[in-house]
This record gives sequence, structure tokens and C-alpha cells, in this order.
Amino acid sequence: MTTTLRNWHWTRWLRLGVAAAFVGQGFASGDAVAYAFGAFFGIQAIFNIGCYTGGSCATTTTDNTATKQDITYQEIQ
Repeated sequence: MTTTLRNWHWTRWLRLGVAAAFVGQGFASGDAVAYAFGAFFGIQAIFNIGCYTGGSCATTTTDNTATKQDITYQEIQ
């Protein structure tokens, strides 16, 4: 419960707003797809889940210090 109520940053608020807009559109039109998108974004906002939450979207960095070689340049005239 504490993780749900803490750390509300702008992306969580944005997802909650998008979810509310989809659910509102679902009420207005009776469209099941709008309800589904509203539920999707609502669950993401409430539980703070998404691609960037676990850092799984970050690219891996390679440590080249072990294989670092001196590069020599030759001036061409």
C-alpha cells in the first residue's frame, strides 16, 4: 500500500490522466476498446509499472578498460 501511494511523479500522473480520458470516452461511447486502454494505463499508473520502471529499457554499456589500446594517428600531408 505504501509503494502505491508514494513516488507519484509526472509520468504516473500523465498515465492516470490518459486512463481517465479513455475511461471517460468509454462511458460516452460504450466502446470496449476504450475501457481496455483505460484499464491498461490505469494499472500502469496505480502500480507504477512500465518499461522504464525496472531499468530494462536502458542499453548496456561495455567496459572497454581491459581491452583499451593506444590509438596512433598518422598525419597525411
